[in-house]
Amino acid sequence: MVSPELRPQNSYTGKTITYTYDAVGNRLTKVDSGARTTYTYDAANEVLTEDASGTLTTYTYDENGNTLTTDAAGAVTTMTWSYEDEMLTVKPSGGGTVTMVYDGDHLRRKRQNGSGTTKHVWDDQQVLLETNGNGVTQARYTLAPFGYGDLVSMRRASTTSFYHSDALGSTRALTDGDEAVTDTYLYSAFGNLLASTGSTENPYRYIGEL
Repeated sequence: MVSPELRPQNSYTGKTITYTYDAVGNRLTKVDSGARTTYTYDAANEVLTEDASGTLTTYTYDENGNTLTTDAAGAVTTMTWSYEDEMLTVKPSGGGTVTMVYDGDHLRRKRQNGSGTTKHVWDDQQVLLETNGNGVTQARYTLAPFGYGDLVSMRRASTTSFYHSDALGSTRALTDGDEAVTDTYLYSAFGNLLASTGSTENPYRYIGEL
């Protein structure tokens, strides 16, 4: 059984992306500008394969449903997880492992890769600062009062950027102190970045998440 197709019209690009689903809501196909992607699932409704016009990606999972590997036409990315389902490491096929560290509240405190270390300072559930490995502040964040949580602004390298978000909390644009748009972001219905402009370093994009 296949449920009715969803045809969201993207007002920014003017194109239509069409999806079909199985009886339990798993996406079976996606057609984007004539390019067809098909999906298969296991008994736990986890994606096993993704075939994008002949380019096959396969997935494996642990017993909690966390992704362990993705194999995109031979390019294998591996991930490890804590017993509390926190992502600990990501190793892309080209090397360069990314390591994450969390606190007792499951908030990410540190991210380390070949480019260095980023630490996060939190106020309850809201991130306030990013620092480097030596504790030097790299970015400061201002957020709406707790309970709303949307990012208001980011100050990085003596420049302040203001966030403009949609109803999901996804960042759609950044503006500067003169109200000029510096960066824009366009996402698919499932969160993939379709297009962007600008070069401001900004880790908070789809649904405002790292």
